[in-house]
Order: sequence, then structure tokens, then C-alpha cells
Amino acid sequence: MRSGVPAFQLSQSQFDALVSFAYNVGSGGAATALAAANRGQTGDVATQMNARVYVHPRDAQGHRGPAVRVQGLVNRRQREAAPFVGQPPQHR
Repeated sequence: MRSGVPAFQLSQSQFDALVSFAYNVGSGGAATALAAANRGQTGDVATQMNARVYVHPRDAQGHRGPAVRVQGLVNRRQREAAPFVGQPPQHR
């Protein structure tokens, strides 16, 4: 994770939050949040994290349905994004 954000110093709580987020959404899903962190745009990191609160349920035949907002993910993303809200970036 540190290699994904080489330009800015992450606090331990920011690092932990990004690891949790990336583990749960995958490297592709976390790419925009990591890029924002690398630019020092902590507000954008929180925005990107909070956008990942939808799932696509599948029907009995396995067909992907429309996106559904899941309150559990909303709660989780708010906790993960908290270390980035109101935090100024710190250059390495």
C-alpha cells in the first residue's frame, strides 16, 4: 500500500483505512482513491471511498440485477473514510 501512495505521508489510521478499503473493493475499485491519496487530495479519497456502497444482486439464474445501495456498506465506508476527512496532506 505504501508503494501505491509514494508522494504523501499517510498516518497509521489512513494507511489502515486504505488497506481495509482496497482489500474489500479490490485493486481496480481502490485505484481512484489511491490516486487521490497520492495527489494529497484527502477529501477526494473520502469521496471515492464513500461512493463504493452499491452491490448488484443476482437472480436465481445468476443474472446481475440493478445496483442497490447497502446501508452496511455506507456505515463501513464512513468509518474507513473518517481518517481522510478534514486532514491536510503531508508531503514525504
